Formats: sequence, C-alpha cells, structure tokens
Amino acid sequence: MKAITVTSALSGGFLVGQDLEAIVPALRSASVVMSLGAQVFENLKGQLGLPAETAFQSAQWLAESETLGDSGDQVYSKTVLSPKRCASLAVLSGQLLAQNSLRG
Repeated sequence: MKAITVTSALSGGFLVGQDLEAIVPALRSASVVMSLGAQVFENLKGQLGLPAETAFQSAQWLAESETLGDSGDQVYSKTVLSPKRCASLAVLSGQLLAQNSLRG
C-alpha cells in the first residue's frame, strides 16, 4: 500500500493549499471570458440566489392604428447556485483484488 505524503506532489502534495493571490490578477487580465464581461463572485461561503426573468414581453409589428394586445404579466424566478462536489465510484472484482500486484 502506498503512503500518502506531502513531500511528493503526486502522492499528496497537491492536497496542500497554496496562496495563489499573487497570480490571480495576471490570470484575470488575460482571461477571454473576463474580457467579454463575465462577473466574478468572490468570497462566497454558501448558496447564492440569482433572480431571473422567466416570461418575456414580446414585440409586435402593428399597423399605424392597430391596438397592442395584452402582453400579460412579467414572471420571475430565482436560480440558486450552491456548492457541489464531484464523486466517483469504482467497482473492483474479488479476482482483481486477489490477483493485483500492488498489494504490500
């Protein structure tokens, strides 16, 4: 069995936090998404609710004296952004566990 250690990056060193604040401004200034106007939400600690319009008013081409029909009410909703995690499951056979060459 292989030991997890912080002395080797691949063996666990990548799990140690790093302060990357010094390079973040440089990455943001070179970001194509940021140059297109993406909004960055910083220091989020929990869920974030974003209001959204779910029913839109439509435009109509009308004759000079034609009456505009009832466009209905505006309808709004809220999208909640919440923390997520990525998970995976590997199913190993008993034969693989018995015959593997990685046993210690």
